[in-house]
Parts: sequence; structure tokens; C-alpha cells
Amino acid sequence: MNFDCLFPIPVWSVDLDIDNEYLLNYIYELKDSSPGRIISNIRGWQSNNHYEDDFKELSSEVIKYGNKCLDDYGIDSDQMKLKCDNFWANVNTKGSKNKIHDHPKSFVSGVYYVRVSEGSGNIVFHSHANNQFRSFIKFNGIKTTRNTPLNVNRVEYSPKTGRLILFPSYLFHHVKPNTDDEDRVSISFNTLLSKI
Repeated sequence: MNFDCLFPIPVWSVDLDIDNEYLLNYIYELKDSSPGRIISNIRGWQSNNHYEDDFKELSSEVIKYGNKCLDDYGIDSDQMKLKCDNFWANVNTKGSKNKIHDHPKSFVSGVYYVRVSEGSGNIVFHSHANNQFRSFIKFNGIKTTRNTPLNVNRVEYSPKTGRLILFPSYLFHHVKPNTDDEDRVSISFNTLLSKI
């Protein structure tokens, strides 16, 4: 029997070699000078929006790997250009987490892990299509024998210092609580497409 897996949702990841010590110091300076904001964060601290010039080295890497995303989507980079829209820093103290959300009006979003430890909280991606399936089988008392890409409705990624994760901005996600005493420090961002 032929098996077609239709409509995949991509998540990309790559380990970067950039100056995390500089980023860490810069983020704590921001935190000391601003009360931040509350968007999806529960406890913890989130900076206001920042732009490419504030995170030059990281924004260069985001554009570089974001262009690979364009290629994977089959978008002609001679006609469309990827640009960074905004960045914000996150400091999740012990017990901090982020509620489920997406990033509307953006193309690809992502997170870069400046400093994380073992229990600092996984990022969890959610599938709407598989949520419907999970609801159906639960309602009908059906049990699955194993997890497969066709029946799971969430996938977790463990953070790693220096790792960049990119994902479609429409993909719902949340961050589990930091259970470690060390702060989980990351930078999140959105990108946009513009015509050349």
C-alpha cells in the first residue's frame, strides 16, 4: 500500500558558535534597567522588542539559516528577502514558564539558547490536526500501542546552550517550567518576508 505523509510541519535546529558571554552580560544589563513586559511569560522576565543592531552576530546567523528555510519552502530568494523583524530576551528563573502561543503575522520564528541547564524547561510544539485525532480516540476509549508522527499531538525539544531553533510562526508552542536553580536565558525572534 502506498503511504503519503501530507502537509509536514518543519522545525529546524543548528548549533551556533557565537559569543554567548557577551549576550549573557547584555541581557542582564537589559534586565537590570527595565521591568520588561508580560506576553506569554508566566513569572520570569521578558525584554521589550529589540532589533538587528542590538543582536548583530545572532541576527546574521538567523538570516543565514532562515534563508535555508526559504529554500526548503521552495521560495525564490531572488524575489523575496528574509529580514529580522524583532528580538526579545528571556530570563526564566526557577518555576518560570511560557504559556501556549504562536507568533501571528510573522514568517519564521525561533529561539536561541544563550545559557540553559539540564532542567531549564523544554520547548513543546503542538499539532492542531493531531489534537483532533487525540480527542477522537480519547472520546471513543481507543488506546494506541505506540507514539508515531500520526498520533502524537505534541513534540518536545530540549534546550541546549548555543542551539538555534527555527519554526513556522503559526506553530503553537509553550515552554515547560524551569526546575533548575540556574536561570534559563534565551533570545526569541520573528522574521518577515519582503519583496526584492
